[in-house]
Amino acid sequence: MLKGGMTVGGRRPWLRTALVGATTALALAGCGVRNPPGDGGAAKRAGAESALAPTEASPCTWCAPWTDPDRRALWSAQPVLAMKGGLKVFWNVLGPTGRAHERMAVEHGYERITLTIPFNDFGGDGRQAIRAHSRNPWLRPSFFESSVKRSIANERDTGTYANDIELEIASPDVAWTDPAAREASGARTFAEFRRAYLREWGNWHALVSRYTREVYPTTQVGIYGRQPVQKDYWGYVNSDPETFARGHAADDAEMWRMIDPHIDFYTADIYNFYDEPGSVLFMAANVEENFLRTRSYGGKPLYAYVWLRYHESNEELAQREIATPYLVEATAIVPFFSGAKGVVLWGAEGQPLLRDSQVPYDNFPVFMNALSRVAALSEDIGRAQLEIDESAHTLWRAERPLVRRLIVAQGHCIVMAINPWQGHNATSQANPLCGDRRYPIVMRGRATTIAVIRDGHVTLH
Repeated sequence: MLKGGMTVGGRRPWLRTALVGATTALALAGCGVRNPPGDGGAAKRAGAESALAPTEASPCTWCAPWTDPDRRALWSAQPVLAMKGGLKVFWNVLGPTGRAHERMAVEHGYERITLTIPFNDFGGDGRQAIRAHSRNPWLRPSFFESSVKRSIANERDTGTYANDIELEIASPDVAWTDPAAREASGARTFAEFRRAYLREWGNWHALVSRYTREVYPTTQVGIYGRQPVQKDYWGYVNSDPETFARGHAADDAEMWRMIDPHIDFYTADIYNFYDEPGSVLFMAANVEENFLRTRSYGGKPLYAYVWLRYHESNEELAQREIATPYLVEATAIVPFFSGAKGVVLWGAEGQPLLRDSQVPYDNFPVFMNALSRVAALSEDIGRAQLEIDESAHTLWRAERPLVRRLIVAQGHCIVMAINPWQGHNATSQANPLCGDRRYPIVMRGRATTIAVIRDGHVTLH
């Protein structure tokens, strides 16, 4: 399962930064508009634009008005998602049509969300972009507050606002070797330094969240990038659950204690790296670990960020669409049965990645149909209690099916079951407990089964 050359977590924050920052300018540039109104950050995004801008061979075919009959017809074939019970789906797909698909998505049940990179000086000229020193969080520039607030105000308030903060942070033992950091901390022992160091990095995130609320007082604020339990693909692969928990418990928790009072929701990034069965269990494990950790902080909702492309750190599949229907289906359903209250569909779809003949992705109808199955049961899913019999991490290492139970009431359960390890034409059976009985649930191929058990009867959805 190990892939050569991969880093822990498989992350390349610089590319995501370039895509997010450049998308709006690219969209309008491809349509003959030099810069969008109020966009003062064109100069700093020039490098990204040159890499993604339309060429003569790829004209801006997606620049037609959003009311174009063909595009509306494509969306009209998708189900309308009537989410209830506090469950949500957010649209965060950017692209050359500006807000075109967002408007259609909202008509189909998505909610808007704002995602920005607060340290890039968006809205300014880039000279006050903030660059963190990985071993010394006390080196915060004097213009930190003004630069961050300018970037936040440069983006609209949609009512839900996530700050993309993906800092390179050295471990406390590495930072302890930096004399300037040790002096700035005022600590006399490593234990004192470790606590002060992690809390100061937590303060970076807390300040950004606080500034967001000062700019937009009524918005719901969260953070993308820093998770209560950090994403660690290879940590799951190469360690048992106990070792993984020890490696993520102390440092993650210490930092998060500074952040938690200033946010309204949590996020977990479950972008897929590989076209393999373990991807299903990775999504479940990442959401589940964060859900379980955050229950000790309170009842704030957890939203899973998903992308219908493979993460760019996998050079073989980088940014290709996820062409495997079972994996797209699981991307939509698994989070809701792992503790998430919503999913955020993200994308930075610069021309010519999109075509005028389709809604954003070839397997988008599969994604929408899977979400519609969740929506049909959302009122009960939203009030049910998640029962985790065995951790997704354990199931992943043993290459066993993922089975999750949501207990709605005595004798009333909603079960999700998927066996990504079996062949596409194979069948297997799960026997989940509901009330005082076990019920046979058949898993066909690698499809995600949803079954409602109520009053002794099983109904498939």
